[in-house]
Amino acid sequence: MELEELKQQMNRQLENNSNWQPPVDLRAIIGKRSANVVQQIRRSLWMEMWMGIFINIPLAIYFGYRYKQLLDLSLTWIIFILIIVTIPALGYLIAKTYWFEKESSSIRENLIHIHLLITRYCQVNLLLAFLAIPMGYGLGLYLTLPSDGSGDLLTFISQMSAAETAIFLVVFIFLEFLFYFIMRKYFQYFYGKYLVKIKEMISELESE
Repeated sequence: MELEELKQQMNRQLENNSNWQPPVDLRAIIGKRSANVVQQIRRSLWMEMWMGIFINIPLAIYFGYRYKQLLDLSLTWIIFILIIVTIPALGYLIAKTYWFEKESSSIRENLIHIHLLITRYCQVNLLLAFLAIPMGYGLGLYLTLPSDGSGDLLTFISQMSAAETAIFLVVFIFLEFLFYFIMRKYFQYFYGKYLVKIKEMISELESE
């Protein structure tokens, strides 16, 4: 009888042990997820940097060489400087992603820091994208002027008829919003989904 009771007790213990689950370490899980998200962000940043080095800079040099009159405009140099400045800015963000992986302090604070940096980077670039159309439009009009320097851009615009001015404004506004929409989708594709994931992880840590 004692043997039967011992067997039943052992069976009950085994049954209880089979239902036992180890405590979930939420911070460890989020730490792994956040590391994966940061790696994906870093890949996007590297892609942007290589695009800037091998596409944007060569194109800017080509147009400067092809249309030498553009080099006389300060606006051309402003655009070129903005393209150049983007490279070290991306390098800084890439360095921050490596810092995130090595930093062993608060995961929540690190996630907030990365989220803030990437968000501001996207906001600044969207602002530059919004300004790029008037810059490009102005340069395009400048190239339509006589190459001997006898024309003036402001004079050219002031001499346009009402119909030409209306068409100019409609095309300008359309391109402005089209380019802004494209760039917004571009940043949503490269960074938006990752920013959402980071925000979700921050909320999970705050509700812990």
